[in-house]
Amino acid sequence: MPTLTILSGSREIQLSVVEGSQLSEALRQGGYPMDLPCGGQGRCGKCRVTAQGKLSPLTEEEKRVLSSQEIDFGIRLACCTKVLGDAEVRLANAVDGERIRVNGVTREFQRDPLFTRYGAAIDIGTTT
Repeated sequence: MPTLTILSGSREIQLSVVEGSQLSEALRQGGYPMDLPCGGQGRCGKCRVTAQGKLSPLTEEEKRVLSSQEIDFGIRLACCTKVLGDAEVRLANAVDGERIRVNGVTREFQRDPLFTRYGAAIDIGTTT
């Protein structure tokens, strides 16, 4: 079985993967699920990673989404790339311990509305 080395922030893990598996699936199994808004169709480009090693050739989707400079730097779309042998992937913008907060603490506050006859909207920062 091929070994996939995942570099994320200061972490490095090695994972045995099935030859021919999608890079996005291998990353998910290693605890690094990818954001795939296009359903893994290679259209949105949200699953960009830097990868090298024994990987499948660039797909037509990757050629459409990635710039020539990104391709030269080894950027791949995890949803389009298959692991064919030992490989290494570096996750961009990865920070050790990064997690999306799903609960929180509400602070007490006094209402002091500027207007008394209108509603109000508050952005609580839930966009992921």
